[in-house]
Amino acid sequence: MQDKKIKLGFILLIIWCLISAFSRVLTGSIEQQVNPIYLGFYISVISSIFFILLNKKQLKPLFF
Repeated sequence: MQDKKIKLGFILLIIWCLISAFSRVLTGSIEQQVNPIYLGFYISVISSIFFILLNKKQLKPLFF
């Protein structure tokens, strides 16, 4: 049982490293084409919209 958890942890760690490396390469190539200030603004707007849409039921009592 313990060995399975350790193997799963290593697999998840490798997947995390691969995703992080890919995202850094992708973000670096996008930053060369787009101003980083605009990129940060658009990422925060998109993530805010995504958060609001996913949490609409939980946010409703706060405003109404």
